[in-house]
Formats: sequence, structure tokens, C-alpha cells
Amino acid sequence: MRERRGCSRNGADLRVYSVSGLAFETAVRFPELAPECCEGEFHFSVVDGPCFRLPDGTEWSHRSTLSDGRAWPAFGRYPAGYVCDFEGECVFLISGRRHVNAVPGPGIRPSAVRRLFLDQVIPLLLHLTGQECLHASGVLTPVGACALVGPSGAGKSTLAAKLALAGHSLLSDDCLAIRESGEGILVLPGNRGSKLWRDSAEALLSPATKLPVVAGHEAKRLLASGSTANRPAPLRRIYLLTPAPPGTPIRIEAATPRETLPALLEAAFRIDLRDTDLLGRQFRFLVQVAAKVPIRQLVYPKDFGALPVVCERILEDAAL
Repeated sequence: MRERRGCSRNGADLRVYSVSGLAFETAVRFPELAPECCEGEFHFSVVDGPCFRLPDGTEWSHRSTLSDGRAWPAFGRYPAGYVCDFEGECVFLISGRRHVNAVPGPGIRPSAVRRLFLDQVIPLLLHLTGQECLHASGVLTPVGACALVGPSGAGKSTLAAKLALAGHSLLSDDCLAIRESGEGILVLPGNRGSKLWRDSAEALLSPATKLPVVAGHEAKRLLASGSTANRPAPLRRIYLLTPAPPGTPIRIEAATPRETLPALLEAAFRIDLRDTDLLGRQFRFLVQVAAKVPIRQLVYPKDFGALPVVCERILEDAAL
């Protein structure tokens, strides 16, 4: 694609990138993305903050903690907008004028800041602009898109990568943007390439294969997909992943009404648990998703040797 030229701010040459339908302009180079010719909805910048303090008046609405006690992440509001704090790594300030400033912690590499912005902050920006995202991986099959939903470690990225290696286009890894249209529920292409733990990467390819590390997440490897989708696709199925011990029979069955909506709510990204308008809009949208898209429970053995059969069963079910 052609780069957007002739755009500058304070003497800085800006490029525009797009992820999951959201365009942002920035002077920061994102080698993970190709520049696009469009207008940016947000402006992203990285600022030096050796004496940075959280804005006065910050009120936290969500706070998760790591095993070492660090807040990772914590979301909140301050008078000018929102705060996303990944303690010890980076703080992101989202202003009401659609500016995002990243303040890295001491010694944090630019690649880690870019990873947090793309993987963690972009879904929240989409939510703020009326676009919903699921913690899911998506693959385009001959009959439409299939979303793989589950918590970290459930195998979303591994299954999606296996399907992509079999020739099915990867739509997005780990974060899936969806929207309603006259054609039903559509999936928007997002981040390309699968971020895999090393054992998964070696199980899918030769152990001797040298894969690049994921920028800012050296424990994972990036498996570039040979086939990626670049247009929205209708969402055919949502699979709720339940990994089981090796030897467990593969089972795909319709999820019950008690399972569908809670699972979608659990998988959805949200930034402000106190904003009833945002929460209400998201809830109504997910109700429509549950009503329009068949949702399946997929129980499968957590065994790399079973992956080909699991993928076959997914494709068979999607074609029904």
C-alpha cells in the first residue's frame, strides 16, 4: 500500500496505520504494520516521562494484579479521559480529543510499548468508538469466519495457526473485532501472524525452524501466516474452547443459553465498568451476536498430536 505523505505535526513525518478497522496516525514506526492511505481516528505518541505521575483525580474502575503484586492492567478515568496502567512497563493516557500518549517505564524497549498498544490498548479504543472486540482468534473458512474463544492458554492461537497452515486465511490472533451489518455479524481483519509459545511453534513446524520472537514478548514466537484475509467476513461460528487431558474424545455441541452470553461478556474488552452507556451498548450488541451466530462448546484433548483431527472437526461443523 502507498504511504500517506505530506502530513506533519511539529515537524514530525506521520504515517497512518489501521488495525481491526481503527486507523491511527503516529510518528512512531510500526514495522508490524503496513502504512495506509486514510485519515487517523487517533493520534498515538510516545513521551518521555522520567518524572511522570498519574493525573490528579484518577479513579480506578478495574485493577488486575500479577503474582508479584504489580497492577497489570489497571483501567481508570481522569478528568481529561482514560488511564491504562501496565505497572512497571507503560502507562497509556487516552484523552477526550482522541490522543493516546504512551509513557514507558525505565528501560522498557519500544517493541514492548508497541506490543501493548496493539494488543491491549487498540481493543479498548475500538470499544470507546462503538466497535466491539472479543478475546478470540479468527480464521476464514470456505463457509465463513470461525472465532475461537477462550481464556489464555486454551489454545486459541495454536488452533488458528494450524488452520492457517492448512491454507485457511487468518483473520486475527487473540483479538477479534466484530460488528453488525445488513449481512449479519462481520469479523474485521486484525493483527496478522500467530503469537505462539515455543512448544506450540515447534509442534506446528520443524523444531529446527527459526521463528522471530514476538516484539516485547520474548517468550513467544511469531508465526507469520501464509494466507491472511484483508476484508471483513461473515461470522459463521463461535467456538468456546475447553481443553481437556490427552485422550479425551473431541466433542462439539451447541452451547446452552446459560453459557453463550456469559462467555461472550467474559471475552469482550471494556475500559470503564462504571459507564452504563458503554456497558449497555456492549450488552445489547452481544445479545444480537448470541442470537444470530451459532455458538458451540468445543471440548478437545490438549495434545499437539490431536490438532489435525480437531481442525477437521471444526471445519466439518462449520460447513453444516
